[in-house]
Amino acid sequence: MPVVAGSLVTLAITARVTRASIVETYQADFVETLRAKGLTGIQILRHVFKECIVAGAHHVRAPDRLSARRLGVDRDIFQWPGIGLLLYNAIEARDLIVVEGSTLVIAGTFVIINLLVDLLQAVIDPRQRHALA
Repeated sequence: MPVVAGSLVTLAITARVTRASIVETYQADFVETLRAKGLTGIQILRHVFKECIVAGAHHVRAPDRLSARRLGVDRDIFQWPGIGLLLYNAIEARDLIVVEGSTLVIAGTFVIINLLVDLLQAVIDPRQRHALA
């Protein structure tokens, strides 16, 4: 339940950005060329989606996904002890080693998510794939 509650806002924003990108891409010149070639709507959608998926992938790594503020809200609402409660209790007790360790875990998770999104974009977008080579 906390995962669903925490990801609804992200899902809504990503859906809006992806939809806006798809609507904008449908007005591009290459879509008219695809229609002139006689491609069906599903085939055109596949080409448009390949072009737009990169815009949606950028929103996966927004900086507030693992913020201490949201971790604390999840702790208060759902009463599930986790890294937010650990960090909060360590700050209150002035336990610097636990604060440093939990901050390192949160920052490391954020870096790993960014790395995975960058690798995913290199797989999806051929322009970035050729730029890496």
